[in-house]
Amino acid sequence: DWSSDVCSSDLFFPIVQLVTSGMVLVATPKLPVANLKDFVTLAKKDPGKLNMAVAGATGELAGEAMMAMSGIRMNNVRYKGSSPAEIATLSGESDASMLTPLASMQHIVSGRLKAMGISSNKRSPLLPNVPTLQEQGVPYTFGAMIGLMGPAGLPREVVTRLHGAIGQVMTQAEVREAFAKQAMEPATYPTPEAYGAAFRAELDNMGKFGPAPHTLLTLGTAYALYLQNEKDAASRWAGRVIPQTASIKALSSFFGKPLELDPGVNLVSGGIDPYEARRVGRMM
Repeated sequence: DWSSDVCSSDLFFPIVQLVTSGMVLVATPKLPVANLKDFVTLAKKDPGKLNMAVAGATGELAGEAMMAMSGIRMNNVRYKGSSPAEIATLSGESDASMLTPLASMQHIVSGRLKAMGISSNKRSPLLPNVPTLQEQGVPYTFGAMIGLMGPAGLPREVVTRLHGAIGQVMTQAEVREAFAKQAMEPATYPTPEAYGAAFRAELDNMGKFGPAPHTLLTLGTAYALYLQNEKDAASRWAGRVIPQTASIKALSSFFGKPLELDPGVNLVSGGIDPYEARRVGRMM
């Protein structure tokens, strides 16, 4: 499989990236902070006291990375969608959240939310007065990568045609303008391999901020495959999990219940076998 070295996956491979979008760290007006420095100082005074409203994987990854790089610890409070998370931050139920520029813009302009910074490598055209986190001394960037993937085994000539055609569309001024209005920046790569390398690097980079985000992505994929009765593929994905206690905690967190693994389950040699885990841990 020509794609096996690109994403280290036998399930899919990258075709073309379309856009990226940064996340804005916003705080409730009730919080006595004016900028990122104030926010970090307050969070460090009492680690774990402040709450972060989380709506999904993107916001949680962005938040975890921000906390790791700024040296703070907050509690993630998960909501069923971006709107509830946004409302919780507006009302002061949660202290902060990582929101898209489009979702947060009107509230920042009106003063109903305080913008601490944006995670992209440059300021958003929609929020030109909001500095990046890098500008404020946090050596960190994060952008949601939106692209097109295909199933493993897709003929190379099909991949090449799709990559070329879509890449050409992404150069058109009206398309770029439409994405810009959504605070999304066109960001394509010259080849599928280049996109795959960037995707893999970003995934590995997220793993540096703690085992949970990287582990959850792997286990989430394994679980989805398990539900589809793709047993061999599910086992391969689960076997990629780092064999340490943090992985067990991440698995428990993902399924929302305590997981008690039998001592006989060999995590070191074979990773977490989802079928053995089902028997001894009742994770499903």
